[in-house]
Amino acid sequence: MKAWVWCIFLGVVTATSQAADLLSDWQPSMVVGPGKCQKCHKPQYKVWENSPHNIGFLDEEFDSEEIAEKMGVEDPESSSALCSQCHFTRGAKLHGELATVSCESCHNPAKNWLETHGTYRNAAGKKVNKKEQEAPAQRQKRLAAADRAGMVRPGHAYRLAKNCLSCHLVPNQKLINQGGHPSKLGFELLSWSQGEQIRHNFSLGNHNPPVSKPRQRLLYVMGQMVQFELLLKMTQGATGKYAQVQKEKLQQTQGRLKQIQAKLGDPLVAKVASATSAEQAAQAAKAFASKYAQGINSTAVDALMPAANTFKN
Repeated sequence: MKAWVWCIFLGVVTATSQAADLLSDWQPSMVVGPGKCQKCHKPQYKVWENSPHNIGFLDEEFDSEEIAEKMGVEDPESSSALCSQCHFTRGAKLHGELATVSCESCHNPAKNWLETHGTYRNAAGKKVNKKEQEAPAQRQKRLAAADRAGMVRPGHAYRLAKNCLSCHLVPNQKLINQGGHPSKLGFELLSWSQGEQIRHNFSLGNHNPPVSKPRQRLLYVMGQMVQFELLLKMTQGATGKYAQVQKEKLQQTQGRLKQIQAKLGDPLVAKVASATSAEQAAQAAKAFASKYAQGINSTAVDALMPAANTFKN
């Protein structure tokens, strides 16, 4: 059978599967589509257009049509199919078709926050056309309002990591055990998000640089923390190949967290590594993300992080 496009090997999650809390809350009616984002974010949109999230790629090792057949999915590109929860942006249309993994897949459905996110005001509270004219106090109000409306901004390390990993970990037993979906995707938050294939940091410069080193450290640590949290949930009651693969990932991730703790010496890392439930891990991970919201200044973890030349370029 001909292989169907894999959008960067995003896993598929059903509303009843483990770790699917973010995806099961997805509201297609609140999605505006990538075309709306393009109006103000043209450079970011161009990166996305040419990224694996949009273009995807064929891999003959995994036959997606065969997987769909085993799962009883007639049309993988249907907005109601389980495949669409991670391979597309449900509710978003682009050129008359269901949009692939796009802006709102990562930053959340934008209907409630799009206007707030893009409305700038001066010190007197009057609207201005350019971001550079925005008063600092008004900026803080705008960002807080967008946060309340559900936007996941790049600065939200915990929420962003959870959005990514909720698909990339493939938290669906049946999909792996019965469908034969690939389970070892090798996802790592820092190297995958800051490589040239995905990175769109034009707010940091027109040359689209990677985020700062302190921010890179935070992304690395947060990726490990959230992965451990989700794996704790995914391995509960797991069976078959799915159980074997995810328990192996859990042990590996715990080992990396212990290495991070040895280098960084922060008790919040130890709390995540020793957590016995996803809830315990989440609580400590959120506290860590808040504590290091501006990034991790210590160079102690640098030796553990993936080198820049291994990023997804």
